[in-house]
Amino acid sequence: MYCARCGAPATYKVEAVRDPLSFDAVELDVCEECFYSWHPSIDSKGGIRWTRRRAVSRKLLFIAISSSRLARLVERFARTWVGRLLSSCPFYWIGVLAFPILPALLFYNIALHFLNPAPILEWRSVTAGRPGLGTLIPLIDPLTISLNFWIAYLVAVVVHELAHVVVAVRAGVRPASISLLLLGPIPFGVSVEVPRLIRSARIYAAGPAANIALAGLLALVMALSGRAQLAILPPEILALLGIPVEAPPPLPTISWMAFINLWVAGILNASPLFPALDGQGMLSSYLWSRFGRRGARLGFYISLAFGIATVALIVAQSLPARL
Repeated sequence: MYCARCGAPATYKVEAVRDPLSFDAVELDVCEECFYSWHPSIDSKGGIRWTRRRAVSRKLLFIAISSSRLARLVERFARTWVGRLLSSCPFYWIGVLAFPILPALLFYNIALHFLNPAPILEWRSVTAGRPGLGTLIPLIDPLTISLNFWIAYLVAVVVHELAHVVVAVRAGVRPASISLLLLGPIPFGVSVEVPRLIRSARIYAAGPAANIALAGLLALVMALSGRAQLAILPPEILALLGIPVEAPPPLPTISWMAFINLWVAGILNASPLFPALDGQGMLSSYLWSRFGRRGARLGFYISLAFGIATVALIVAQSLPARL
């Protein structure tokens, strides 16, 4: 086998994507240098186009500082006991069990609208003056965003993405680069470039599972400290709900980390409520394994339908309370 770009002996495989929704791609053999330095894509005429990867680039609104050395380091880390743990069946089932939680809450809220709207009306009375709290899941009020929130968010994103790539490596999918995303001078997260389509539900489940497991460990820390309430909501949100809790440092940071890891990076990401979440990836991967490309595309449209229903419910619950 020879490299599809330069003709050197090939040792790696990459894919040029035709249609990501149906998992349709062209597999190419490449050498090690081209694997880390070039990205293949398909142009409008169906030919292969190669784009050089840069150490500093722009991704949407972010500046990406990329490193192939860091990708190799994560590959070695994936072969340790941590990689074996993240790839184990218990971790996979954590992600799978988190998959239906938010859809169940969605249908529960819809049922309440028709059967017993009293709890919804009571919740509206609590959240009427706080626009960040009157939605399907308590969101973050603008006044509560703080350094604790930002630290928790960054930790959750790093844990989430590294869990994905560790399990991918153990499944034979190698990362080409890992990027630090900056919004101006502010670190916003990390991005992993894997030059192959992910078709494994286990890889998609790894990120939410790692976040949920970390949230569980942090909740145990807070319970042992005698502040079990902080394992449910951060002190700022509890204060908004009229439940002030004394939280000496570093408990507020730990509480935010548990909240973001559990609800945002964990349960929300594991749900199929919106396209591009890991829940949609798990659903599409499963349907692809059963029905092929049509199944993968069906998984996207099911998630899109869930997303429309979720947005409609958020508007129905939140907007009237502000009028």
